[in-house]
Amino acid sequence: CLLGWCSCCFSCVSTAVVDVAAGAPLPSSSGDQKRIKLKFRRLNDEFQGAQDALNHVHFDVAGDMKEIQTAKKKEHKNKEQEEKQQKKLLEQHIQTDLKRGTLSVSDIRRKYRPIAFYIKFDGDLLVSTLDLLTKQVSTIVNVGKANIDQVIVVLSSPGGSVSSYGLASSQLVRIRKAGIKLVICVDTVAASGGYMMASVGDVVCAAPFAMIGSIGVVTQIPNFHRFLDKNSIDAFLFTAGKYKRTVD
Repeated sequence: CLLGWCSCCFSCVSTAVVDVAAGAPLPSSSGDQKRIKLKFRRLNDEFQGAQDALNHVHFDVAGDMKEIQTAKKKEHKNKEQEEKQQKKLLEQHIQTDLKRGTLSVSDIRRKYRPIAFYIKFDGDLLVSTLDLLTKQVSTIVNVGKANIDQVIVVLSSPGGSVSSYGLASSQLVRIRKAGIKLVICVDTVAASGGYMMASVGDVVCAAPFAMIGSIGVVTQIPNFHRFLDKNSIDAFLFTAGKYKRTVD
């Protein structure tokens, strides 16, 4: 599924596959036998909730000290002043953009609060989640902002079908062609077709012990030449073009 990614300068967005529409799902094509619907949710709130929960259960051994209370008030006051200054500076930048008239309100909003879309891709031999990946990419290409937003793909795949992984790689190419930065992260393995997908990214990050590489095609064919010759069997090959079969 497509998940949101969090950073201090990015707004986290999450989408999930659902059977029944909830909230404001994106429409899917009417010809699909099984529609894939996505809905967005913010992940920032989850991380903030975890921080609040930790602060609630954490035992403050010096919380009753007068000096600690005074220091807390001072920190809180300094933080408020800093946030006020940052807000004032932000408002000045926005007013400048509005006066120039080169950006729409939507573009200005995204400029100062960009979004990073996070896709988790676990590939199998036939890329059974290809339809989902296509839907995710189509959504990002349509709602993402070029040169502002970015996509992070956490990829794990040993490879598989050449045509399927070729198509999956072409889906990631659509993101770059849309002007959206593509970051590929490999936790465990990206081999063969998985490595081909990873190589599409603007940036590739890999865990220290991740298995990376082995791109190409491999096949195994038994050789019946001696058996056919021993039994006086002749084999004839007919081709319809110069390059129809280059290996015999």
